[in-house]
Amino acid sequence: MLKTLFITIGVVLGSIFLIAIIGMSLPNPRISTNTFYVLSPIDVVWNQVTNHKNQVQWRKSLKEISINKNDPNQWTEIPHNGPSITFKTGESVKHSTYRIEILPISGFQGYTIIEFSEEEGKNTKLTFTEASDTVNTFQRVLAYLFYDPKKSMEIYEKDLKESLKN
Repeated sequence: MLKTLFITIGVVLGSIFLIAIIGMSLPNPRISTNTFYVLSPIDVVWNQVTNHKNQVQWRKSLKEISINKNDPNQWTEIPHNGPSITFKTGESVKHSTYRIEILPISGFQGYTIIEFSEEEGKNTKLTFTEASDTVNTFQRVLAYLFYDPKKSMEIYEKDLKESLKN
């Protein structure tokens, strides 16, 4: 009986140690980039991307968006699946660069930089760069297992393009 207890404790502690080692070896921050084109003028795309309150109408993954009453530049996205994430608008230059800070309320932090450029009149080129920093090594392992930033960006791209079709 005592031998089984020691083996069980050893397996549990060994597993925790292994997860910690894996978590420490994963790149942090995790950086992903995606570039795509939207067949809409830059001012229309800018307004769609920067109007957080209305994103729940076109982003299918969102259940709700809660704007901070004391700071309209801070909002929380509540998805249909997964944890809520709180953001704050960072430095931005209209029709050029839009920075969004991921606030550390959710157990991780980081930023997204969206670069806008007008291409051939009515087309807009967007480049998303997302960096997420997970300090907790166990959460970092979970983030790598269950969150794919490229897939997230592709879903955002698809929803944005569909919302701008006229």
